Amino acid sequence: MPDMPSDSGVFVWSGEAGRTHPAVSLGAFVLDHLRRHAKEADFPAQIDAATGNEMSFPTILELSVQSAESWRASGLGVGKTLVVFARNSEMLFPAVLGAVFQGVTLSGISPTASEGELRHCLALLRPDAILCDPPNVNLARRVMAEAGVVAEGCLLLVQSEEAAEGARTLGDVMRLVDATAVDVASYRPADVGDFREHVAAVFFSSGTTGMPKGVMLSNFGMLMSTQDCVMAFRCVRGERILCTSLMSWVTGIGLLVASSLAGSTRVCDTFTSPPALLASLRRYECNCWFTAPPLMMLVAEAVRAEGKDLTRPPCPKLRAVVVGGTALPAPMEEALARVMHCDIHQTYASTETLVLSAGSKPLRAGSTGKLVPGVRVRFVDIDTGVDIRTPGVPGELRIDSPSTMKGYKDNAEETAQAFDEHGYFCSGDIAYLDADGYLYIVGRLKELLKYHGDKVAPAEVEAVLREHPGVAEACVVGRPDPLAGDVPSAVVVRRPGHNVTEQELQQLVADRLSNTKRLRGGVVFIEQIPKTSNGKVARRNVMQYLDGHPMQELD
Repeated sequence: MPDMPSDSGVFVWSGEAGRTHPAVSLGAFVLDHLRRHAKEADFPAQIDAATGNEMSFPTILELSVQSAESWRASGLGVGKTLVVFARNSEMLFPAVLGAVFQGVTLSGISPTASEGELRHCLALLRPDAILCDPPNVNLARRVMAEAGVVAEGCLLLVQSEEAAEGARTLGDVMRLVDATAVDVASYRPADVGDFREHVAAVFFSSGTTGMPKGVMLSNFGMLMSTQDCVMAFRCVRGERILCTSLMSWVTGIGLLVASSLAGSTRVCDTFTSPPALLASLRRYECNCWFTAPPLMMLVAEAVRAEGKDLTRPPCPKLRAVVVGGTALPAPMEEALARVMHCDIHQTYASTETLVLSAGSKPLRAGSTGKLVPGVRVRFVDIDTGVDIRTPGVPGELRIDSPSTMKGYKDNAEETAQAFDEHGYFCSGDIAYLDADGYLYIVGRLKELLKYHGDKVAPAEVEAVLREHPGVAEACVVGRPDPLAGDVPSAVVVRRPGHNVTEQELQQLVADRLSNTKRLRGGVVFIEQIPKTSNGKVARRNVMQYLDGHPMQELD
């Protein structure tokens, strides 16, 4: 509910009172919880979906501490940076936890990153160790030199049983300290100093306006947010959560830490195909799964494609799917809940502010839930810059949170531009709170189209398109026109067995929405909408499919 307006004229909305920081480092906090689970839990801490291998909490604890001591023996600790340029694996998780214990700054780069993206990220980070998959070793070694990362001063590791040229295996490094010499009971995590100053992680923004920026997250902020992650990701002691987020995304480390705190069993999977994920949900009887809406839709399509009785739960043990990354309109959320026969919990988070809101019962379709404790937000009119004081009126979401980033690495100018004059982070998202405190995301300010000066939110048009039974996926973008501005256009994936036409969808939008939102730029049908490695729609790659497609006559 709203706070009283301050003398500065801002109008602030806030959730419950914030939590108290436990006055220990993130590593010490996680270690304490793992020790407790190792004594009490009689269920696995981790299951590798590819092999079925299980690890108990005592094993995860021992491997994590051994990893911490091995990182120390390798010269990695506070002030050093480890980059994960790899897909998930069963040994990656204890290795990362060990780095957390040692106060190593963590970062991640998508294993599908282009050479240019990798060069940019490594030049910014100048890491002390890089962990990569075997296919990426040669790329990493070449780019390290080009990015100014001195090979002799950077430890190059490979997730493999066999060493590659110029690289050691992760196992070799983890065995620098003999497991029998590790005393889990007496081990003490590294002293990181000032929790607010210690950079626990550097993750990269999506780079929608240029090359990705390195977001520096403090030890203090990461610890505060991971407590919210337990709630946001619906982690419950003894239950199983499917983990598909890579370590190149902040949700990857968030899920690892949250499941460790809650005592949940991680079922670790790397996305291969929607049917394969559906098989993992069933085979390992997962209770919860965090993913992005586009990937959730693909799995629901896989359920429909099986042709089985949709009145029966496709995954009987699945009680909740948590979605984040992009907004999920209410009709689509309700449709997915019907197919999957479980709750759909939307959450809102960003790399710069971490978790802001989480699905709260009673759930409200289309909402990302209520603000987590300690978060304060404002909604600012995008035309006038005046604070909005009325529930239900959208504006740019601006955020003050204990988990807000320290800033963008080596980029003071971008850091200054990211915050307004009152110190609130400018999210670039258009959103509102209803009268009961539920948050709704309308769209992205940078994605907002302007057709003859009228604003068009792509998410609103996409929601209408997805209601058509012949549409599996849809992405709306603006084709540039020198007079009209952004001409609304769509790229659509047909649902199998349907032959919906361009004219049908243009008429659907014309019947449902105002004149300025009509799809005058056309509708193009493709086999698959391009996505990033974490399942978000890669909008910058969508426009190419509309090149040369005829537009309707413009007003």
